[in-house]
Amino acid sequence: MAWKILHSNSATRQGRLANSTTVDRTGLVADARIYGLDGEEVWHNITNLNVPATNARDCFSLARPEIPDQVHFVKLKLSSNNSVLSKNFYWSEAQGGDCTGLNALTQLSLPVSTDVATEGDTHKITVKLSNPNPAVALAIRLKAVRKASHARVLPAMYEDNYFSLLPGERKTVAVRFLTSALGGEVPVLVVEGWNVQQESHCL
Repeated sequence: MAWKILHSNSATRQGRLANSTTVDRTGLVADARIYGLDGEEVWHNITNLNVPATNARDCFSLARPEIPDQVHFVKLKLSSNNSVLSKNFYWSEAQGGDCTGLNALTQLSLPVSTDVATEGDTHKITVKLSNPNPAVALAIRLKAVRKASHARVLPAMYEDNYFSLLPGERKTVAVRFLTSALGGEVPVLVVEGWNVQQESHCL
């Protein structure tokens, strides 16, 4: 199941819910929020709907902010019985396709805590991040490296990456890799992003 903005219909900015399963879904709640570059919520809409199996339904058109020449952010959430089924986060260009406003985002530092555990021949890093800032933390990237050589720890499995955090949001991400991939070195977690100051956390 996926809910997304129909980019092919940018004139109406129509939100659409697609049920790609073979089961009819009822009692779905589609939630859309729009935020400005300053991180302030400028629009919010919720709708309830049912979607037959292998079918799609239009939800509602997303409003364009009052300042059309600015980039803004869109967060979509689909839930059922208070359980989140799908989440999507986008940045939407200003009129004319201009995205240069993203360069004006405030540079942020994020609180990060880590926990390392060994599971057999595998290292698992549990990373907890939060964004206490009033601005959006955009395209956060986690990267496991070796402390001495600074080489990437490869291969590595990231539960999520290149994600964003709205003001006040928290997220936990697990990172797994074979202990042998460290080559005998100590692992370091690097956190960076579009407007997130790069910080290294020795584990």
